[in-house]
Amino acid sequence: EYSVPNPNVTISNPANGTNLSSGFQAFNATVYGANISIVIFQFSNRTNHFNVTGTNNSVNFNVNIDLARISEGLNNMTIFANDSLNQINNTEFIQFTIDRTPPLVRFTAPVESSLFNRFTYNITFNVRANDSNLTIAAALLSFDNSTGPEFNLTLFNISGDWNASYNVSTLADGTHTATIIANDTAGNYNRTVVLTFTVDKTVPAVTFTNPSNSSNLSSGTVLFNATVGDISISNIVVFLNFSNGTNSFQDTATNNTGNWGVSMNLA
Repeated sequence: EYSVPNPNVTISNPANGTNLSSGFQAFNATVYGANISIVIFQFSNRTNHFNVTGTNNSVNFNVNIDLARISEGLNNMTIFANDSLNQINNTEFIQFTIDRTPPLVRFTAPVESSLFNRFTYNITFNVRANDSNLTIAAALLSFDNSTGPEFNLTLFNISGDWNASYNVSTLADGTHTATIIANDTAGNYNRTVVLTFTVDKTVPAVTFTNPSNSSNLSSGTVLFNATVGDISISNIVVFLNFSNGTNSFQDTATNNTGNWGVSMNLA
């Protein structure tokens, strides 16, 4: 006696193990059998299951699902195919991961507001990156390069620590930002973490303002003044060196909005 086989089901889209994020996703299956009456796509949604009836297009059944209905994490989609003899095939399923959360990233080196000078060369930029559901697909640093052209630097992964070295002495003078751009395997990007640092390869500009050169002085207290300019002026310490005939000494100048001065008792 001939026995009609159960419906034959093949899931054609998406592939098992696919990583998905947001928007609408087509789920497709080909189903062969004796007068297929209904095909149900069942989604596990982790804690809450829901069913969607597939639309038949010449044995190709499909549904279009708004991924916002599905929770983040690992999910199942199972096909329930029923023929006119009430024979059911519910053995075919796929697993897929929903991830709408961008990677978590942070700088571990260098520290914020670092100052690099003309004697600073290769600096290692370290980033810690991880993802709650998937893995990090790629990470890079985007440098604004102050007044120079912007450029990107690819980071290399060592057990979750992403790093790359760069010769900062080649950068233009000024304040710079380095932005982490990291994406996971579902295409979620994080580009919100920024490190600021300064490159200063130029010596300070100094101009004596008082007293004038070759002044003749006698006694009392004289204010020695100089204007000092530099892109990293907040990090400057100014000393005035006095020859005092055969003995030299120095005194630390006080800053008054770029005017550095030392009051000296000529006695």
